[in-house]
Amino acid sequence: MLSKEDICAIIVTYNCDSSIKENIELLLPQVKTILLVDNGSNKSSVDLLNDIYNDNIEIIYNKKNMGIAYGLNQGLKYAYKNSYKLYLTMDQDSKISLGSIAKMLEVLNLNKSIISVGPNFSNILSNKPYKIVDYLISSGNLTYTDKAMRVKGYTDNLFIDSVDFDFSLKLRSTGNKLAYVYNSEITHKIGEYEDANLWGKKFKITAHSPLRNYYIFRNYHYIIRKYHSHFPKFCLRYRFKVTGYFFKLLLIQNNKKEKLRMIFKGIRDGKKGIYGDYHDIYG
Repeated sequence: MLSKEDICAIIVTYNCDSSIKENIELLLPQVKTILLVDNGSNKSSVDLLNDIYNDNIEIIYNKKNMGIAYGLNQGLKYAYKNSYKLYLTMDQDSKISLGSIAKMLEVLNLNKSIISVGPNFSNILSNKPYKIVDYLISSGNLTYTDKAMRVKGYTDNLFIDSVDFDFSLKLRSTGNKLAYVYNSEITHKIGEYEDANLWGKKFKITAHSPLRNYYIFRNYHYIIRKYHSHFPKFCLRYRFKVTGYFFKLLLIQNNKKEKLRMIFKGIRDGKKGIYGDYHDIYG
């Protein structure tokens, strides 16, 4: 039977704040080890991580921001080298409730055809313990280490955005299943809050920076091109999602000119097959 002793948790950090302490405190009782992979953070963030360090925490410091996919691969290789059967990936600003990882372990122990599970981040209620899904987000994702190694982990060149889509579809390509666990809870932040104004009404929305929009639309083309024939339904839904996001940006988001400039640059690079860190590409 799988237990918490089989789990290495991986958090890729970049300029984190003090909230990571609470996130780690919730995580520590639920796993064997936590590996922090820091992607070239500023001094205050590094000092914070050094202050957190203890016998159950390991830290890898990268000299620059290598991207989320590269950092996750560093964690995956660490988990595999140290013989952890499972590894859990977490965002630095996500909080997973106490007992939630045990609920995910129950599903893995119950159904051996499921190789990767994720928690309930949308507060969806159900009498069922889990449902089979097309993909899982990276935050709170608990996966068999050997299965992840078999598909060669994460795609470094995506850098950020769609990394979890790509990884999920690679796992599914092996014929295995992914599951969403209803009674496993996580608080997950998507984007940054931004003031919006529509027809004289002011409200808050979640939005992304121009640079993040570059990655979203560039990597969208990678996913569609790679998986459109094998997972057509997923790709169709993804097209609708990205198209809807684009029109939402046009309608209510701020800084449209710069965001659109970066979006079209991302689309162009995606079509040309140009991937990696934006700053390495454009200096």
